[in-house]
Amino acid sequence: MGPFTLHPLGLGAANLAGRELFSAEIVAESLPQGVRDTIFGGPKRAINSIGRVPCSQRGSYWFKSSMAHHPFAGPMGPMRVRPGPLPRVLRPPLEIRGRDRDPLAPPSNAIMGDVINAWLDELGRHREVGSPCTVVTVTGTQGSTPRDAGARMIVDADGVSWGTIGGGRLEQLATEQAQQMLYAGKPGAESARFPLGAKAGQCCGGEVTLFFESFLWLRKQVVIFGAGHVGQALGGLAPWLGADVLLVDSRSREELVPRLPETTPFEVRFVDAPEGEIRNLRPGSLILIMTHSHAMDLEILAEALRSGPHAYLGLIGSERKWARFRQQLARMGLGQEAIDSVRCPIGTGTTSKEPNQIALSVAAELSGLLR
Repeated sequence: MGPFTLHPLGLGAANLAGRELFSAEIVAESLPQGVRDTIFGGPKRAINSIGRVPCSQRGSYWFKSSMAHHPFAGPMGPMRVRPGPLPRVLRPPLEIRGRDRDPLAPPSNAIMGDVINAWLDELGRHREVGSPCTVVTVTGTQGSTPRDAGARMIVDADGVSWGTIGGGRLEQLATEQAQQMLYAGKPGAESARFPLGAKAGQCCGGEVTLFFESFLWLRKQVVIFGAGHVGQALGGLAPWLGADVLLVDSRSREELVPRLPETTPFEVRFVDAPEGEIRNLRPGSLILIMTHSHAMDLEILAEALRSGPHAYLGLIGSERKWARFRQQLARMGLGQEAIDSVRCPIGTGTTSKEPNQIALSVAAELSGLLR
């Protein structure tokens, strides 16, 4: 490796295309002791500065900043030092270089792309596990501010899960506002200005504009009233449906037929009055009614129609059963439009009466609604 040049003015800041950012403290610590003391006057003289490296010039590494940071400022001109191979400690921070990037690899235009990918990866992780979060982005600055426009952090129910917008009271206020958006239970976006004065507990004197965008990403829920043969068979398809499946039944676990296995991919809730669970369901839940009692089916269905509309409301049974239910629902005062929203019979493409076949048929119908 060829010699590299250390500019006598010390270390400065730059963030230009094709250049990697380095912590000056890392630079100082990575140099041999004698070279470090000669150039920097000891490692502490370089702390809190930022260096820049034009990677397109592999043989020359250039650092520049204010003269105040360097003991050899003046007319001496650049010094050339030959320390041998560049220490591998001298590399960009993790958030810049990415986990798998070789710090001595050829230059790449994907350096800043790694930064973007980092917060997108974190956002994707929240989506994968169904964890609501808010992305907070610095969109504008005036005067002295802890971070520049483009800085981001991601906030979930536990606090900041990734990034920073500068720490301190500003970050605390932004975190509180981001979490309030999550508690509201609705996705949304808003901007807010934060003067960095005494009111914010900071003395920067500048002003930051933040953009908040919340993502709820709650997994869709399929709720099956009735944990009998078809209900359990359909619940067993939960991994393939890509949704949370809840079975609700008025009987005890011991009374169920067939018996529930020890572990299931679905949740089972035992309640005395299943119809009372309707109003506790997640918004957008898909509802199927297939209990062991026609009278209970009718009561649950009527309550669902009163609290609707729903993303899907299906009733197991024949066309004859549905004709009778339609008349009863009308006598109960429910409107024709609401009654017409019920799907009965449920399923698609089969007339089989086998529980597993019915479950597959219903899963095929639901899959289009869950995507």
